[in-house]
Amino acid sequence: MGSALVVILYSVAHGGLIAGNSGAGELSPYGVTAPAAVGAVNAVGKYVRRRRAELQQRGVGRKSAKKTACSNLGPWRLSQDPSICQVLPRAFF
Repeated sequence: MGSALVVILYSVAHGGLIAGNSGAGELSPYGVTAPAAVGAVNAVGKYVRRRRAELQQRGVGRKSAKKTACSNLGPWRLSQDPSICQVLPRAFF
């Protein structure tokens, strides 16, 4: 209930719906869609944290795991990363 109220108030304030002299033409679409973007960023953050935790659990150092987890490379390119090769050698498969 509380988080829903915060999202509604945020959308109204940043969308320009409660501004004094603004009309419908001055409504900012970026302010209205901002909560959706925040949700997408949180989803990516969870993915990165899960990836980093898995690498660290398998013995990769903290810095190297963070660098690999935050990489924007796809799985094919990332398969050549030294951290991934350390954790999943060919003998693993």
